[in-house]
Amino acid sequence: VLPPFQLNTYASQQKNQSPHPELHYRLRKCREKICLQKDLPVYLVAGTASIDEMATYLPHTPEELQLISGFGEKKAKSFGPDFLEIICAYAKEKGIGSL
Repeated sequence: VLPPFQLNTYASQQKNQSPHPELHYRLRKCREKICLQKDLPVYLVAGTASIDEMATYLPHTPEELQLISGFGEKKAKSFGPDFLEIICAYAKEKGIGSL
């Protein structure tokens, strides 16, 4: 009989090739926080492809966020402000804009 153990799902993923790995990490943490607060699976909040695109294209507005795969009007309205706050703060820190 095996003792109970926990599995870190992030440990099994490939290394991220994001141009902004620090932002990518912050966005994943934000997604994790939203999932815990609302008791939702990660794919309903923002899939890995969505996080990758946000960290690449740096959307600054809800309209730009809706151009990210997996983000429609409803999801952008529900979860967008949390992600946009992180992206805009990061961009301001680094002196960069959206692509």
